[in-house]
This record gives sequence, C-alpha cells and structure tokens, in this order.
Amino acid sequence: MKLYEIADMDIILPESGDISQSYFRTFDDLWSRREQREFFERTLMGLISETHRKNIERISEKLLNQDYQDLHHFMTVSPWDRNEMNEKRISFIRESRAFPKEKAALILDDTGVVKRGTATEGVGYQYIGQVGKVANGNVFVTSHLADSKKHMPLDIVEYIPDPEKKNPDFRTKIVLAISLIEKAIQRNIEFEYVIADAWYGSSPDFIKYLEDNNLKYIAGVKKNRVVYFRLPGERKSNEHTLEEIIPLLKAEDFRPIDIQLSDGSKMKRFFIRMDLKIKGLKGKRRVIIETDDPSNAAESKNTRLLISNAVSFRDDTVVKFYHLRNWIEVFYREVKDFLGADDYQVRSMERILRHWTLCIAAYSFLQWMQHENTLYGMVKKN
Repeated sequence: MKLYEIADMDIILPESGDISQSYFRTFDDLWSRREQREFFERTLMGLISETHRKNIERISEKLLNQDYQDLHHFMTVSPWDRNEMNEKRISFIRESRAFPKEKAALILDDTGVVKRGTATEGVGYQYIGQVGKVANGNVFVTSHLADSKKHMPLDIVEYIPDPEKKNPDFRTKIVLAISLIEKAIQRNIEFEYVIADAWYGSSPDFIKYLEDNNLKYIAGVKKNRVVYFRLPGERKSNEHTLEEIIPLLKAEDFRPIDIQLSDGSKMKRFFIRMDLKIKGLKGKRRVIIETDDPSNAAESKNTRLLISNAVSFRDDTVVKFYHLRNWIEVFYREVKDFLGADDYQVRSMERILRHWTLCIAAYSFLQWMQHENTLYGMVKKN
C-alpha cells in the first residue's frame, strides 16, 4: 500500500502487494461475490493507513476511486460472517511465526469505548477503562494469547449492562470471560496458564471455575478482598481486608525483582509472599504483594496483589509472568489509536462487532507481516 499527499489531502492507493496476498486469500471462502474480496482488502488497507478517524466514511474519502456506499454496504449488510472471519484469521495466524507458542498465557480483560447518547446498542453508564472512570459507552470482554515475545488477539464479545435486571439473557463479565476460555480450549489452543486482573481475580466464581477445570492461573485481587488473618493483639484469625494487612509488612521483608516490559525496558519492583485463606474459597491461597515502594506499599498506587495456584512457578516467576498482561494493554492502545477500533459510526451491536473484527484482522495482518519479516512501511511523499 502506498500513501501519497496530494493537494494537502491523503490519498490511499489500495495496492497490497504480492507478499500480503496469502493473508487475504485466507478469507476467500467468505465471499459470495468477487467485489466483497476487493472491499475487504480495501477496508483493511484503509485501517492500516495513516488516515485519521478510521470509519468507513473517512476511509472511502481517502481511497482512490472508492464509492462510500459500496464500503458501507460491505460493513453493514453484506452476507459475510464475522465469527467465521475470526476463525479463519486464527487458523492462518496459528500456523505462522506470529502466533505465541512457548509457555503462552491466555489473558482475559475488558475494554471500553466512550459514546454519547443512548442510540448505540449496548451503551450504558459503566466503568470505562479507557478513561479510568464510570462513563457512558460500550464495553467488550476479550481474550488474548501472549508469550514473552509475541501476542495475538483471539476473541471479543460484547458486555451489555442490565442495571434494572430485566434481561433474562444478561451475562456478567465473569461469565463472558469463562466462555472465551472455553472457546480457546475448544480450538485446542495451547496455553500454560490464565492471566486476569483484579476484577476477575476477585470473583470466587471465576477462581472456582479455573480450579475446577485444573487450569493454572495468575490473577490480581482487589485490596478490599476479605481474608482471614490475625492482627496484633487478636487471639485468633478474623476477617480483614488485604488493605488492612499491607501496612503491617516490613520493607526489609520484600524481595527485589526486575520486570522486563513489552518494549524491552526493565522495571524495578519488590514482592513478598503470604499464604492466606480468602473468604469464599476453600483452603489457603498464595498471595503475592508487589510494589514499587516497599517502605510505603500501603499508599503506593503501584502496589498490586496477586494470587496463583501454579505451584510449579516460583514466587518471582508469578510476578514476572503476570506482567505479560501488559500485552493486552498494548493491543487495546494500538487497535484503538492506530486502527480506529473505537471510531465506529454504526448503531447495532452486530455491526459494531463487524467493525472490531475487521480492525482485529488488520492488527493480525500487521503482526503476521512483522514476524514473518516482510513488514514494509508505507511511503509518504510530500
């Protein structure tokens, strides 16, 4: 693909090149008409271009000799199945060098997109991680596969809030996350353990599912999680939050560790292990407290609490492996900021998920090109 700037306007020439055709041919069985293949390729070329605001209207404006109605029809009503597209994408990528294979982790998380009004299906006033607070928007639960060097999105499913509890088909984020784990297992995707943040790790139902199915996990837990602990002056263990226990820890009891981040840089952290009985779960669990400031762990915003049933992992390994979760944050940032996943202008959830599926296909295309050593840059002439 080549991108030229002509009369102060970016023009996308939809030339994908011979090397990339093996990726696009993977989806040929989806199309009932030849033009659909062309619109699919053009849409992905538009998504990975330097064009800002990656909605269909904007892409069609920039694509040379491209009618907006054709691309809009392809996105909204053209008879292709987004689930089948996703399966074909995964089947292709898992046979390439871009697919995580060694000691891979299955990461569960959710992401939000802020939207105005109430016309868009699934919009609700809920926590949106993108802005770090409760806001009006859509939320999606996703699964991701990652190892120390590679990462790849797997599935995305919509979370529809039900504040009035009237929808009999309502599914919690926990239920949705479990369904994505089961989908990965059904595909025979190999992963050594599951990673999830404190929203999921604090759910007894989520932890029980993992343990009942003999799945290793490393999960965050919230500071308000109730455990049984004997505070100074107490005769026996009583119910306390982890937040009450952290100030009792001594700085000299923390062990140092260097964490390598996804960009190759290293981060200094400190950790300590405790074995505690968590309310709602049978028996004791390994609880690891990680912080950047062992002398003030209770106040540091970078203090994290982890639980894990992976007995074969050393405590420092648990801390290091949990940071693979950063890959899904990288994905969220890149698929939104550079591929326009949150730029959709459609209202129905089916069409929204079609847009996300195309963005994920574009993201996987770039990952594949990178790891196959065939990624080439776009050419921009001023």
